[in-house]
Amino acid sequence: MGNSKDWLPIIYSLPEKTNYLAFDLPGHGKTDISFTSKEDSFLDIANNINSFLEFHKINKCCLVGYSMGGRIALCLSLLFPDRFSKVILESTNPGLQNKSKKNSRYKNDLKIAEQLITDNYREFLDKWYEQAIFYKLKAHPDYDKMIDIRLQNNPILLAEALKKLSIGVQQNYRDNLIKNTKIHILFLAGENDIKYKNITYKLKSDFITIKIIENSGHNIHLENKEIFLKHIKQFLNL
Repeated sequence: MGNSKDWLPIIYSLPEKTNYLAFDLPGHGKTDISFTSKEDSFLDIANNINSFLEFHKINKCCLVGYSMGGRIALCLSLLFPDRFSKVILESTNPGLQNKSKKNSRYKNDLKIAEQLITDNYREFLDKWYEQAIFYKLKAHPDYDKMIDIRLQNNPILLAEALKKLSIGVQQNYRDNLIKNTKIHILFLAGENDIKYKNITYKLKSDFITIKIIENSGHNIHLENKEIFLKHIKQFLNL
């Protein structure tokens, strides 16, 4: 529900020598959603980002993604493993493993997309962040700031993004992730986000590092910024 501005507090806390790019996801911030197809929006976005990096001669870089952005980052890194030296995925589900779960999730996301269009947007956001995965996010001192950033998005475009990028239509990347032997990937999950903590614990590979972050729910980089920074700096050797 956010955009690239969410990452500025993290970016500004990295060493000065760090170069960075922060993308708005399709349907978020200033990025349109119309260039993606109904067939495989993840593939369209991955190809688009890869072409952007190629055009700007960025041959090797690190990649960070959160939640939906983490799922896109996972697709991108598995498709173009030589492009990325290390990958950090925060609160990321690699995919659902059976068809009935995918169908159920997609139907639920269609309902949420409809609510985004028909409900008062601010009220929708407040209700959204009452979900158990977000733990005590609404009590965070920067909650209102976070909401202000989200209110800059267009709920109609967010609804379209949710439909096209639902985990219910996403390919299950779990097997390819476990087979990956090219990129070292750091998975982060909040200890109070029980759902994603359990998903993360099941990802076993020599190329996967798992960190469970204390006093955090789904949105670790806001809820526990300093610990989040500590782990990504260690992982990236910054």
